Amino acid sequence: MPKSPLALTRREAITLLSALIPTALLAGCGGGGSGSSGSTDSGVNVYLALGDSYAYGYSTQTDTPSGVGDQGYVKPFADWLAGRLSSGRPAVRNLAIPGETTTSFLRTANGPPVSEYNLRYADSGGSFAHAPGQGSLLAITAADIAGRGQHPVAITLQIGGNNLLDLVTDPAFLAANDTQRQALIDAAFATIDADYTAILLKVRAAAPSAPLFLVGYPDPFAGLEAGNPLAGISTPTIQRLNTLIAAHAAADTRGAFVDIYTPFLGHETAYTLITLQDPAGSGIPDFHPSAVGYGIIADQLIIAATGRIP
Repeated sequence: MPKSPLALTRREAITLLSALIPTALLAGCGGGGSGSSGSTDSGVNVYLALGDSYAYGYSTQTDTPSGVGDQGYVKPFADWLAGRLSSGRPAVRNLAIPGETTTSFLRTANGPPVSEYNLRYADSGGSFAHAPGQGSLLAITAADIAGRGQHPVAITLQIGGNNLLDLVTDPAFLAANDTQRQALIDAAFATIDADYTAILLKVRAAAPSAPLFLVGYPDPFAGLEAGNPLAGISTPTIQRLNTLIAAHAAADTRGAFVDIYTPFLGHETAYTLITLQDPAGSGIPDFHPSAVGYGIIADQLIIAATGRIP
């Protein structure tokens, strides 16, 4: 018996979206993750990385299913920080969860999206069912950092793309007319805006004075050109999200917005995996950065951090 729309998985809904609603909004990032399972907790200084699969360093071009997130753009940025700090490379605490939204970040306990990819969320018994949410783990991590006599020297946060992806895979959105969809999009942005305010309060409670870098998003779908099922939709929506993120960065006295939309523009097929599918053969474009793309994001972070890191 076919599943009802309410029983669709997120991936099935994305497939339906690609096939049935070519003019819908689709942007963001989600899915699984990969990376080294080694610990990077030693050192006097700490680099905190927060957010979703972009922040975690997810890539379908690797085989490692889990780790602590010292990968993607986080690794080269931490390597650059090593040259700026007299104590050497900072300890990396990457709390990012693939599939995370601004709303799920604020949950007390972990739940869908599950965090099995990020080994920092495992309970002592190896279960992830009762692990804390990212915002809660941030507070726990801040206390641990203080207890170790460590000091946060940089924070990166990249989140919000999955809110939009979840919106367009919602049955209510799929069934809506154009006017109703626009209202749902506006409501989603209102939620993202409010959630960013709450998230940044948690960030500043954890690290009141550390330089904070809010990372924006590219539009990977632009790389599909004439074959883009979201032509005319994805680009203005991503630009709207980036404007919102930049406004929150400007409101923080030690905050900075990191623009990755501009350097990715016209290079989407090289800087993302958009011409591939996740999983292979699914028909779902993979909107995550390529290895080159993660390097570009790190470069933009370094530009933003130059002069801000003591």
